[in-house]
Amino acid sequence: MVKSELRSRLEEQINSAAKAIIDKKNIKLDHIANGKLGYLLSLRRVLDNKATKEDLGLHDAVNDVLQLLGFVDSKKTYLSDVK
Repeated sequence: MVKSELRSRLEEQINSAAKAIIDKKNIKLDHIANGKLGYLLSLRRVLDNKATKEDLGLHDAVNDVLQLLGFVDSKKTYLSDVK
């Protein structure tokens, strides 16, 4: 996937999750939206080369699980093909 396309979709997802919290239509979903925001904001920092050590650990763990499940080759990362 092209990095600019991923960025665009990422921003849409960030805005959607934030809007879900702002709208307060279903307070019970705030925790889900907050979890999504945490991951998506972390991914944005990784793509912007501004990742914290926590961000790197999060994405390393996600990558490890995807490799264990066979979705990602053991010699790649799930973000390897983002250009």
